[in-house]
Amino acid sequence: MMQIKTFPDFDMFSIDHREIFAQAQKNTKPSLSDITFNNLYGWHAFFNYKVSRFEELLFIHCQLENKLIVGQPIMLSASASYTQQFASLCSFLRAYQKESGLEVVFKNISQVCLKNIDVSGLSALSTLDSFDYVYSLSDLCELKGEKFSPKRNLIKQFQKKYSYSYEPLSSTNIAAAIEFAKTISTGTATNTKDMKLYCIACILLESYNALELYGGLIFINNKVCGLTIASIERHFEYSDGIFPTVVVHTENADQGYKGIYQALNNFFVSSLPKDIVFVNREEDMGISGLRKAKQSYQPARFVEKTELSLI
Repeated sequence: MMQIKTFPDFDMFSIDHREIFAQAQKNTKPSLSDITFNNLYGWHAFFNYKVSRFEELLFIHCQLENKLIVGQPIMLSASASYTQQFASLCSFLRAYQKESGLEVVFKNISQVCLKNIDVSGLSALSTLDSFDYVYSLSDLCELKGEKFSPKRNLIKQFQKKYSYSYEPLSSTNIAAAIEFAKTISTGTATNTKDMKLYCIACILLESYNALELYGGLIFINNKVCGLTIASIERHFEYSDGIFPTVVVHTENADQGYKGIYQALNNFFVSSLPKDIVFVNREEDMGISGLRKAKQSYQPARFVEKTELSLI
């Protein structure tokens, strides 16, 4: 098993850390999209993620201006107390904050995690921008009822109007998926947030085999026009239990085809293993178009996230 340096020493986060994260997540089940390995890997280049340990805690961190951003820690040992380990880390980081002059912020802490830590001496802030949208798989597959009538109509229009095919993401179409992702990332991104969202697809697809990605593509006239990239997390922890969950990392499509996003969403979820309970479509990042789209699918729940600062 890879040796992890003790904070403040670090290694740059890489795909080589997949094994140790997988082992640690047996001890600390993923409880928000941010700490799933594939999500971290997709964003690591943008934030220059570093990985360190402190005693029995493993965590990602990065520096943004005058802040040290620390991701939700996970346990390297099943026998250690998370409450005690987190308190010990906070004590060390208070001294580090004073010495370094950097403000230490724990970014995106789940409700599951909050139940297991002492938040005295910490200030908390939550915003909808960072909450994960979580949907019932059966709702997305069946689209029953009046609330989903506009979605059903758009899918029917798409199916009638276009000569299309849908394929699950696989080794046979990965090259086409990468080419489409590159076209999207350079051709239609209108701001920095959009560019990051589209480029994450390229980063993930280039490590398709190692990351064990799920996904799907829509072809129209033998050309890729839509792409979904996701991961299956079979032990995703919520406040009320552990449920198999699909985490959707990106969903990109050529909007010139009316109804393509609705069709892509429905074709993808309908192809998933039947034991999946929830679909986590991650956060909206404060992007108005993403928020509108995510809310229109009637989320069954949210994964609330809290930012904790040392005081």
